[in-house]
Amino acid sequence: MAVQPGFGYERDPMRLLMGKDAAPHHGFAAFYTWLNQCYDADAVVHFGTHGALEFMPGKQAGVSADCWSTRLLGNLPNFYYYCVNNPSEGSIAKRRSAATLVSYMVPPLQQAGLYKGLRRLKDTIDNYHKHPDERLLEDIRTLADQIGITVDHASDDPIAYITALGHELIQVESRMIPMGLHILGKSPSEEELIDMLALIVAFNSAQHANSKAKLPTLPVLIARGLGWQHEDLANAIKSDATAQERWQHIDAITRAAMKIFIDAPRDPLNTHAVDEYLNQ
Repeated sequence: MAVQPGFGYERDPMRLLMGKDAAPHHGFAAFYTWLNQCYDADAVVHFGTHGALEFMPGKQAGVSADCWSTRLLGNLPNFYYYCVNNPSEGSIAKRRSAATLVSYMVPPLQQAGLYKGLRRLKDTIDNYHKHPDERLLEDIRTLADQIGITVDHASDDPIAYITALGHELIQVESRMIPMGLHILGKSPSEEELIDMLALIVAFNSAQHANSKAKLPTLPVLIARGLGWQHEDLANAIKSDATAQERWQHIDAITRAAMKIFIDAPRDPLNTHAVDEYLNQ
């Protein structure tokens, strides 16, 4: 394993990267010459994005033996591990360095969730909704101050204050964060898959084949099935505790549906999976 030399000079390592009439410096050329003729490699495997070999001077299409990427590789087969979310640059590696692409997944994403003080604050707010009490309200204010959550209505209507806090917690809990890097050969865990798929089915981008109208997302369809309007909930979530409860209920059903989808190859008749997931 080695680090590919920069394609430039000490103070500007990328200087020649896009130079159509430039040639690789002796260090870059010597590296691939050594791999081919001294190390006697059977093949070369490139890891990561933005390598310089595929951007060597030469023709952009129909690369010939006179183009630098071909001259440097010689007869070495080129295998390139490329992230699946970057097909455009992967195609450049295929076109200009005869790369055989091996795709790997993006880093797994997970919902941030709530922990420690945030979880205590949410539980206390839930208790307050069930049994409004001045002492619980003071506990909520104390916990919010300790955590550093500041919202409007801090000294106004308690219901508005509690609702604003609930909205902040929903924002924190549903935020997607990367969980390190993808490990080659390691499949995502079930919870990682649920989080990732729940994010995908909530992304509003697809369109009807014969219309410019966008296809409804799964949360929108779930809301309709429950007799609610998803857009109305999204507009009311900042100031309406009922809208917040319904929003979280829709999210929980979405995640339960993704669990069924993941489990289907192993347990296709698990019709009670949604109820089981929601009751955990």
